[in-house]
Amino acid sequence: MRIVCSYRGSERTWELSENDFVLGRAHENSPTLLDLSPGKKISRVHARLWREDGAAWIEDRQSLHGTFLNNVEIRGKGRRKIQVGDASVAGDTTLRVESLESHDLFTQTN
Repeated sequence: MRIVCSYRGSERTWELSENDFVLGRAHENSPTLLDLSPGKKISRVHARLWREDGAAWIEDRQSLHGTFLNNVEIRGKGRRKIQVGDASVAGDTTLRVESLESHDLFTQTN
């Protein structure tokens, strides 16, 4: 899965091979994590993103500031299907799904 994260004018691209990971801020003993630091409105465990039965899903994990999918708040609404081109906002960070394909790496590129 390829995700582009934008935060205050800077952009990072993530190539993810994991089928299940957490969006949040890195901390001791964190699960597989897409670290959205330095965002100040990001919870340690902000949202979960995963692939299941050929589809990709996102779910807010009771974050303080909520998670939005295509401008609709999803906090407290369970899982939501995501597709290529969808945009999610966590705090002040925008995440755009560019590909749902599996990749061999979990890397960050600038």
